[in-house]
Amino acid sequence: SNWQGGALPGVEDTAINNVGGTVLFTDGMEQTVKFFHTGTESGKSGHLQITGGKLTLPGAASQIGSVAGGTGTIEMTGGELHVGQLQVGAHGTGSMTLSGGTVYSTDWSCIGRYDRGVGTLTITGHGVWECQKLGVFASEDGTGTIIVENGGELRFASTNVREFVIGNHAAGVGTLRL
Repeated sequence: SNWQGGALPGVEDTAINNVGGTVLFTDGMEQTVKFFHTGTESGKSGHLQITGGKLTLPGAASQIGSVAGGTGTIEMTGGELHVGQLQVGAHGTGSMTLSGGTVYSTDWSCIGRYDRGVGTLTITGHGVWECQKLGVFASEDGTGTIIVENGGELRFASTNVREFVIGNHAAGVGTLRL
């Protein structure tokens, strides 16, 4: 679903933003969408801006920068983002800046997932990423960078968190900057 017919994607939908525009999620909004993808075609891009509200993406893999040549960004300054698995830079290029609000992840999240994927996660200011289960990868086979600075927090909130991995496979190039 790409907001066809003016309808918001719902709990069984995959929301796709490939039009180079911004999806804005603000105070008072609460929505569950199975997946959110940007950059699902080479040369296409999309942006998600979260300033408030609660967005839930329970599916197995929302992708920011889904395919090679595709790009995507998330900018979060407030609110809550609940994710199953989030891939920032899956096969393409993805970035996420978390300067306010909280991300709650309940599955593996990967910054720079596959061999051509390039991902950057910056947690700064009042931004919090809380890993509640499984783990976080700064690169699996791609290039992934996680930056935690200026008061931002990367939390591991339970004994269900298995790993924090930097450069998981031989081809993976991972960086953690504190």
